[in-house]
Amino acid sequence: MNKLQNTLSISFITLLLLSINVIGAEVDPQIIACNSALNKQDYADAIAKANLAMKQSNLASQGMMCKGRALLATGKIQEAKAEFAEADKKASNDFDKTVANLLMGNVEKEQQNYKEAIKLYEKSLGFAQKDDNRNFTRVSYNLLGDTYGLLAEYPTSLKFLEEGEKLAMNDNERADSYERIAANYQSQQRFDKAIEYQLKGITMQQKAGTLDQYAEANLTLGHLYTQSKDF
Repeated sequence: MNKLQNTLSISFITLLLLSINVIGAEVDPQIIACNSALNKQDYADAIAKANLAMKQSNLASQGMMCKGRALLATGKIQEAKAEFAEADKKASNDFDKTVANLLMGNVEKEQQNYKEAIKLYEKSLGFAQKDDNRNFTRVSYNLLGDTYGLLAEYPTSLKFLEEGEKLAMNDNERADSYERIAANYQSQQRFDKAIEYQLKGITMQQKAGTLDQYAEANLTLGHLYTQSKDF
């Protein structure tokens, strides 16, 4: 697992945790402080803050997840996995169980243990649906789709990606879904469908994406047109 992948995973989950209320209440300041230390890449401070949070039973699970992410970023993969697993056991609500299983799934996915990752993403999906959490249901569908794609099980991958697309709530999320679906069709060498969905993604990026995202989407479209002419 490289540092870029670690950082992306940490930032992604941290942003979601900070943007979504837990069981109708605001995220505890101790957890926010731990996540903030993670964002600053001050992993020693994040671990210290996580250890404090873990002393409170109502924060133990979230503290363990924050500590696990810090350990993961410093390359202590087995220790991180142990924290995530314990966080799942300590979780008192479906939200925390959703996130714990997503984090465990991400580790297994990066270690190319794709079947184990799928099992964990299926658990996160189940907890997210039980919690009626649309954001994490979509995320779980997308991660299942990505992982089945890595196993070259493209029809199954596509099914999950399409379910994720149905739950997209804004143009950024729709762009993400359309481009994932386009990549799936590209892998199947179904370039007509890949181009169709990439064009949809470009439309969304033009509305809501950054200039870099819009340029990257157009570059991908150019590659698809080139590939389609070769087949």
